[in-house]
Amino acid sequence: MQNASSCPDETSSSSDGSASFVDRAMAWLMVSERESRWIRWGLVFFAGVYLACLAKFQVGPNNRWGWDTLMLLDGGWRILNGQIPHRDFYLALGPLEDMLVAFGMLLAGGTPQGIGIGNAIFGLTVGIWGWILSRSRMPAVPAMLLTAWLILIATSPTPLGVHSDVLSAAMIYNRHGYGLLGIVLVECAFSSERSRFWGGFSTGVALTLLAFLKLNYFGVGALLLIATAPSSRKEMWRAGGVVAGIAATFAVFSMYLRFAIPAFLADMAFVLQAHGSSSMLRSILSESAANAELVSLAIFTVVTAYLVTKGKLWKLHRVRLCLLGCIVIGSGILFRRTNGADLGDLLPSLWTVVLISMLLAAYQQRNKEKMAVFVLVTVALGGTVAQFLTGAQSMRTLLTYSLPATRAKGVTPAANGLGSFRFYDAHYAPGVWTGDSGHLYVATLNDGLALLENSSTQSESVMTLGMQNPFSYLLRRKPALGGSPWLYLDNNLSREHKLEASRVFGDAALIMVPDAEKEFGSASQNDIFLQQAYQPYLLQHFTLVARSQWWSLYRRNQ
Repeated sequence: MQNASSCPDETSSSSDGSASFVDRAMAWLMVSERESRWIRWGLVFFAGVYLACLAKFQVGPNNRWGWDTLMLLDGGWRILNGQIPHRDFYLALGPLEDMLVAFGMLLAGGTPQGIGIGNAIFGLTVGIWGWILSRSRMPAVPAMLLTAWLILIATSPTPLGVHSDVLSAAMIYNRHGYGLLGIVLVECAFSSERSRFWGGFSTGVALTLLAFLKLNYFGVGALLLIATAPSSRKEMWRAGGVVAGIAATFAVFSMYLRFAIPAFLADMAFVLQAHGSSSMLRSILSESAANAELVSLAIFTVVTAYLVTKGKLWKLHRVRLCLLGCIVIGSGILFRRTNGADLGDLLPSLWTVVLISMLLAAYQQRNKEKMAVFVLVTVALGGTVAQFLTGAQSMRTLLTYSLPATRAKGVTPAANGLGSFRFYDAHYAPGVWTGDSGHLYVATLNDGLALLENSSTQSESVMTLGMQNPFSYLLRRKPALGGSPWLYLDNNLSREHKLEASRVFGDAALIMVPDAEKEFGSASQNDIFLQQAYQPYLLQHFTLVARSQWWSLYRRNQ
């Protein structure tokens, strides 16, 4: 009887111990900003070291898609020489990315390191922006997680969704798009509780920057804003902030573009036509339903919306959270279909951090569901930490490539002022041949550089009838008006929608034509299409003057 009577006490003690542990764990996540100051300063220190390493080392190694880096450098070089995007050359993206590269190149004396510097500056800006936005909307620890997420994703040395052994600046605009989109998502998620002018202003600025960066990110950001559109008089201050943010940012870009907004809109319309206008709604819905991770995120969103809101079932805040969750889920599939080889689906991980911060508030208010909230937070934190580990592995790879033994395996084009800029062979499974070879790519560039140095003068502008346009920057020649940093089939032009020949060739004195039959993969198919499409204009206005192993050089007729 004595043993039997002690059982309830033991059970109660065990239950109290479990509850005490849960309370302590959750209390750590809910510490105040003052109590977490040492963690905050630790984050500042590690973020500073991380961004400094990016600025110093990021563009040194390229072991995949190295030609994309030279596309960025061509766009930045054009801007440094006074050209205005969209007015003076065709650009399939908005001007923001090339402006960022140009600013970094200005600070780096025109070297490729400018890409890394520009990327680090962007990461610093987004990090500070994210911290200011989140610190008044969520507890300190989730706010720091969110800030770390924005910095790591927006500045990753590895393209999104690719193995951490890959180092490349290719498609870096997608990483920047995620950073700005994260800013919009955070403000929209808390708009029901904190409908403020400056929060709306932040979203207006970020949304306009997305419009001048890349259209698909702008489209998702606009949907997030529509899902949280003001529905009461009290929320009109936020609406005013959004309008003010859009107007101020749009005015700045209009002045920079010399009010060539019609040219910008025309280029964006052309890109949409080149990509095709077929609806993706059905494929997005079907792929979402078939993806276990996305289904889990949907369930997580619905459960969180139930726990963090009180009142009627269709309370506005609850509806908004569910709508935002649906947009986050659909955005990943949209980005995988429109971002080329950049296959990352990272917005759900940020959305998870946002939901964690909301669950922490619910933990204090819902005694009956405390254990359920604790379990949800624990699972969500596990996924978030995994994302940070991936970022850490990418940085480890970057630092490894800065070691002398590894650097010796890379090759640099035979041009002045490139510093530690190197290309490496991509690593694939044994027996799989790939054209993504740093040595082969640099060999083709050096062949073209030698041809131009032997058969032209420094004063003659040069353009390439091919996927990329590297020679103006590599030779530090004044770039020709017209053309584009890249021309890629089914990316920024199509068989049905081609640029006018006069715009492709611009006022270039020289045209370099690659030997497409010797190229590899999609580059070969792309350049064969370009040469077939524009050969009549080339032969009418230019004369062949020299050939090399990989290139043919044409000079404009007098």
